[in-house]
Amino acid sequence: YSPLTGFIPHQLGNLSRLLCLDLSNGDFDHSLTSDNLEWLSHLSSLNLLKIAHASFKKATNWLQVIQSHPSLQVLHFEYCNLPEVDRSSLSRFNISNSLTILHLSSSIPLRPSTFPLLLNISQNLVELDLSYNHFLSSIPDTFDNMPSLERINLEQNNFEGGIPQTLGNLCSLKELNLRMTRLSGSLAVAVKNLSGCAKDSLESLLLAYNNFNGSLPSFVPFSSLRELDVGYNQLSGHFEDNFGDFSKLSVLTLEENRFTGPLPDLSRLSSLRKLYLKGNRFEGPLPLSIGEISQLVLLDVSYNSLHGVISEAHLSNLAKLQRLSISFNSLSFHPSSDWIPPFQLNFIGLASCELGPQFPNWLKKQANFSHLDISNSNISDVIPDWFWNLPSSLKFLNLSFNQISGKVPNIPLEFESLPVIDLNSNLFYG
Repeated sequence: YSPLTGFIPHQLGNLSRLLCLDLSNGDFDHSLTSDNLEWLSHLSSLNLLKIAHASFKKATNWLQVIQSHPSLQVLHFEYCNLPEVDRSSLSRFNISNSLTILHLSSSIPLRPSTFPLLLNISQNLVELDLSYNHFLSSIPDTFDNMPSLERINLEQNNFEGGIPQTLGNLCSLKELNLRMTRLSGSLAVAVKNLSGCAKDSLESLLLAYNNFNGSLPSFVPFSSLRELDVGYNQLSGHFEDNFGDFSKLSVLTLEENRFTGPLPDLSRLSSLRKLYLKGNRFEGPLPLSIGEISQLVLLDVSYNSLHGVISEAHLSNLAKLQRLSISFNSLSFHPSSDWIPPFQLNFIGLASCELGPQFPNWLKKQANFSHLDISNSNISDVIPDWFWNLPSSLKFLNLSFNQISGKVPNIPLEFESLPVIDLNSNLFYG
């Protein structure tokens, strides 16, 4: 494609009946520029404006123009160079009554001092995206100026401290993304600060890649949650049965923390589709209640200290399962030789599990996988001929560190992309 370059002509301001303007096809080197955005104020009918990869380094009036625009509802300035705002000019302008969606993601060098000003831009704002701006500040406590907010994305900023209570007072809030924002302190305190009227509306709470500590608090009041992500923090303690009774929860991510103890009964999470528990210190058996979550598409309990037997009963009701990752536990899986799985997996991770000594015959029924890892799984058998009918979607195959014997045929290179294949430390020939 041919990216937009050069100066944005101020003559665009003559198009007084223009409703939508999309200049988001700018080049990555910010060669699309404008020194003054006054021309926008003449587009009195404009509802939607999208500009990306542009430089407005001299346009200190950008916020003033947006705030005073009579009809602008949707604004996307993404990957744009935005200068420090001329704060003295803002006091003369009313708060916008039209703006409902504001996206300023990756608009470095957007200044931290601009952040509070953006929280006073429109009382009708529904969606705010300030992600990837690397703000170095605390989260302002002035969100109550925008009571209509439903979606907030502050991902990838450098915040200090915790979550202000004003976020919990947004009664329409549905999505809150605070991933990778360096927030710290007790997760229980953070959850308490969100327990105002937002607890009744919040559907997606994303707090991953931060420095929250303490145990997993109760989320019982958050009855509308569909996605909860607290992965990659410093959480510890047990995953308790009473952590929440979520009939609507679809995605639960607790991966890469320090949780210990047994896994609880998960049957109450009847709508769960994705469960990420990787990289903790969970121990004990995989609960049979996993098999009652019939909507499950993804199960990842790899890199824990689980032990015991996985039976057919664990998996027989999981017809929608596509990704199974139980690698690096002390789990054994020996279904009967005539067992037919109810699912078709695209990711099979069983490394360092006890699968042998026979080669797992149930893999014959898996025709669509892109990733298969059964390395170090105590298989000491002749590999069956049917196995080499590998799917064209294959990207990764690891059979290493077993005692698998047999001939390796000439594998036809009929793959969508060249796969990684590791057969070392076996008894193959050919």
